[in-house]
Amino acid sequence: MLNLIKERFESAKFKFNENGIFRLSFKDDIPPFLEELKFLDNKKWIQESVNTVSIGENNDYSLMMIEIIKKNDKIYFSLRETPLLIEVEKKCLKSIKNHLLIPHN
Repeated sequence: MLNLIKERFESAKFKFNENGIFRLSFKDDIPPFLEELKFLDNKKWIQESVNTVSIGENNDYSLMMIEIIKKNDKIYFSLRETPLLIEVEKKCLKSIKNHLLIPHN
């Protein structure tokens, strides 16, 4: 089951909008038991530190914490609530100055 969760996160898109809204999108073939992860979409995000982003609501950013790890010219997300480590690639959408992080397959 952990492998299935990792596969879905590896094909997901993590978008950190400049207005503080976090967008998380999965491919359409997400299994029913992972549907509840969609609640993370359209929540707020803050950068707790240089390497930590927290997702949540005003005064409670505890829904998900992402540790950003840079190693050997690669970027990884460590999802603190899971043992998952996902390699991502950063794409800056210059027209709207948002950051889109896409898992590297």
